[in-house]
Amino acid sequence: MDGENGLLKKANEAFYRAFELLDIERMGRVWDTTEEIQCIHPGWNLLQGWTAVRDSWEGIFKNTKYMEFRITYSSAHISGDLGYIICVENITSSYGGPASENSILATNIFRKRNGLWKIIHHHGSPLLE
Repeated sequence: MDGENGLLKKANEAFYRAFELLDIERMGRVWDTTEEIQCIHPGWNLLQGWTAVRDSWEGIFKNTKYMEFRITYSSAHISGDLGYIICVENITSSYGGPASENSILATNIFRKRNGLWKIIHHHGSPLLE
């Protein structure tokens, strides 16, 4: 990983690590925790602002027993202080029962603030087979 693209990809990896660990504190460190951020989980309506986004992660983490990601495609792009990554999330998860697997096409948009890439928008859409 070289230069800014490498830093953007590391920020994206930190997002998925926080997700796998079901760690709300880590998740808070990867997001730009302003009221202008947005998140669309698969099948959910648009969430706006850090309070709503944080609440959604807390609910997901509270009801999830296990989460593992395998990112099989990742494309990073930067323009000034904005960057985005499009990737496929191959997820193995358990919510108390047997583990299930599914794939999500995700777009993560980042803004660089104070030298750090922070997520300002996450959108996940299920991939149908």
